[in-house]
Amino acid sequence: MADESIQCHDDPNTCDTVSSLHVPIIFVPGVMGSRLDIISGRSWDPDDATAMGNWLSLTDASVQKTRSALRGGGTGTPATPATTKTKLYHSRVFSDPIDEVYKSARCRAIGKLATGKDDKALIGDYYGEQRSWASICWGFYGSLLMRLESELNLEHDDPCFPVFACGYDWRAPNEVSGAKINAFIRKVLARYQAVASDAIVITHSMGGLAVRAGMMVDGSIKQKIRGVIHGLQPSLGAVVCYRRFLTGTTPPADRQSEAADYVLNSVMGKTGPRYAYNLSGCPGPLQLLPNHVYSKFGGPWLRGMDSSYDLNAVYDIYRRFQLPGIAQVAALGEEQSGSKAEKASHSVRADFAANINRAETFHKGVEQVAHDRTYVIYTTGLRCDQSIEFLNYGATKGGKVSAPEVPVPIIPATPYYYPPPPPRKEVWRTSGVGDSELTNLEDEITYHRSPDGDGTVPVVSAECPSLSPPPLSSPQAGAKPLEHSKAYGDADFQILTLSYIHRLLSP
Repeated sequence: MADESIQCHDDPNTCDTVSSLHVPIIFVPGVMGSRLDIISGRSWDPDDATAMGNWLSLTDASVQKTRSALRGGGTGTPATPATTKTKLYHSRVFSDPIDEVYKSARCRAIGKLATGKDDKALIGDYYGEQRSWASICWGFYGSLLMRLESELNLEHDDPCFPVFACGYDWRAPNEVSGAKINAFIRKVLARYQAVASDAIVITHSMGGLAVRAGMMVDGSIKQKIRGVIHGLQPSLGAVVCYRRFLTGTTPPADRQSEAADYVLNSVMGKTGPRYAYNLSGCPGPLQLLPNHVYSKFGGPWLRGMDSSYDLNAVYDIYRRFQLPGIAQVAALGEEQSGSKAEKASHSVRADFAANINRAETFHKGVEQVAHDRTYVIYTTGLRCDQSIEFLNYGATKGGKVSAPEVPVPIIPATPYYYPPPPPRKEVWRTSGVGDSELTNLEDEITYHRSPDGDGTVPVVSAECPSLSPPPLSSPQAGAKPLEHSKAYGDADFQILTLSYIHRLLSP
């Protein structure tokens, strides 16, 4: 099957009518922010509660199906294919994107001119398919798309600054997604080739890494981009991605204040081994681990260890079998949750090893890659994982989270049995200013959290300090703390985004 994880329609008869200078605006979402039809039979669609409920794993067979659906690459068999959705989600219970687009005066007028009819369904299809708005999660980004479309095109129904969305398969390696985003940008510009020479790209979270990866694999794409606005980009990675290998996504380490949190936490994995089991086949999300220069700008984020652990060579640490290495967590996930075939072939830990290697190559290649006109925006004021301290590392040599110590390689030549850990009750203690320190007394590990972030990405990573040339500015969205996934739905953050679009549109 041909890869169609990013679609852009080429029929010139369906394009917007244009008569003057045009600069398309292309929005690229973050990890898990694209709506995917996954060939294994599951749909990744946070806009659809029923579809997401199908991901809740209640049996071992269901857990294994979840990993298969999440698998975006590794070793051996090809990844489970996926395509981005082309129809806006029509809800009879929650907010309806088609109805919201139609109620927006400017979107309705632009859609009416493009389709030739004042018809809600046709206008919904126009934005869903022709502008690819259906490819990304409406609940996260819908209000941003409508605001940009409306405020940038106030004067004419033939928009000079048409707003597109570019969903992508977030499970895949960012360099693969980046190449497809490059193709999307070129297809959009081909539709306006008489009047447009470049586009403005706006990103959220991992979408920034994917866009920069596109520049890494094909530097000529920079000539097609007027400028880039990176929002909340984990340019150096995020400690939370590593921390979940130890805690899973269970409170109190992770929030669970909303129903959506419960579903996402359950899908990702409520224990460290289950999280590793699912993430081992996701090369894109694994590229969110803190990278080799994180400690240069953010300080030592793994603490309590001897001097043999060099954070400048952090991928060597990840590959170690004993803590702070996380290879054994993937092995435990394979033993606890894997199918007979996975246990026999050790395919889970093989995927983990291959994707850690790929993450190392990716981050060392993309470290300084950026567009010459780059702006970064972010928020702060919400607690973020900042560092992890192994309190008794010298005595335990790896803590109690792992299986008994044995000199087993990541992929042993012969099968090896890992006995399940004994039942235990987690004991948590909070301390520090504003409960900034969270200690697991059983494992003797303290998780230090700082308000310098958006709950997921710390400011030191969102500032993109390693880019070359450096960003033109690094503003915050006022003093308002905004949660990572919801920032682009905030009016002030949208105004900040618009202000930098106008800067890029200026001579």
